Amino acid sequence: MSVKGIDVSEFQGKIDWDKVKSDGIKYAILRCGFGMDITSQDDSYFKYNMEQCEKLGIPFGVYLFSYANTVEKARSEAQHTLRLIKGHKLSLGVWYDIEDNNTSGKVSKEMLTNIINTYCNTIKNEGYCVGVYCSVSWLDNKIESQIKNNYPIWVAQYYSKCEYTGKYVLWQYSSSGKVNGISGNTDMNYLYDESLLDDESKEPVKPVIEDEETKRIKELQKALNKDFNCNLVVDGIIGPATTKEIMNNYLKYYTKGNFVKWTQIQLKRKCYDIGSYEIDSCYGRDTEKAIKNLQKKYNIIIDGCTGIETVKVLAK
Repeated sequence: MSVKGIDVSEFQGKIDWDKVKSDGIKYAILRCGFGMDITSQDDSYFKYNMEQCEKLGIPFGVYLFSYANTVEKARSEAQHTLRLIKGHKLSLGVWYDIEDNNTSGKVSKEMLTNIINTYCNTIKNEGYCVGVYCSVSWLDNKIESQIKNNYPIWVAQYYSKCEYTGKYVLWQYSSSGKVNGISGNTDMNYLYDESLLDDESKEPVKPVIEDEETKRIKELQKALNKDFNCNLVVDGIIGPATTKEIMNNYLKYYTKGNFVKWTQIQLKRKCYDIGSYEIDSCYGRDTEKAIKNLQKKYNIIIDGCTGIETVKVLAK
């Protein structure tokens, strides 16, 4: 079953939320702002809209319109969102609006994945649910499966039916809706997860507790960044970008650095003998031998080099 709601911004002007509620609208998603964390880029009606929804008991979420084409901008956009929602309970979570063809639309798929992961993980680490908004065209041609599998999707298609074949929880089906209390047009949506509207969902958000494997992968990403200046997003996910850096810089005899140190720490954790020099950040014969023993145990090609399959085992 679908539930009808709206998404609004300052472009709808001052909304009479009593009339909106009386017109059968069950929820709203409010634009909090656009771009990086600059106060002039806050939505001018966001505070009013949020206060009215809270006063009238209208479940709501928020979205930020992105102009990010770098990881640093995405991080600032996340801080922009967090500044505006601090202390508020969001039944419908936070949504990252990715649709600007001149900025995020011009970066590679890999960079776009890093941008989205940076924003979403920053939001998620503060305890909020977070998802991605974009069109069917973007979902089919620009958004990697990793993003579509890891985050809720809010899909935009102004048509009689949604033609996106993947999973989604929201469908924005019109930009020309008419709702009492709003002058002019407004975006209309169908929600397919009614549990988000339950009163229980309004409990304060809880911090995300990372598992140990995620922490180890983050340490790996930090090590790769230090050694090779590869600017990986430290998100605890071995995605395409992290995989590429591991394969481009795989460890072999007499390599030195932070990646080696991380590898030696994991070998020690798994009780492999790395020799009398212990954790010395140098990939000597004893470390190479330990890697070969690990590869033999886990049926990985025994080459003594620390490639992606070996790293995945070390991280577990």
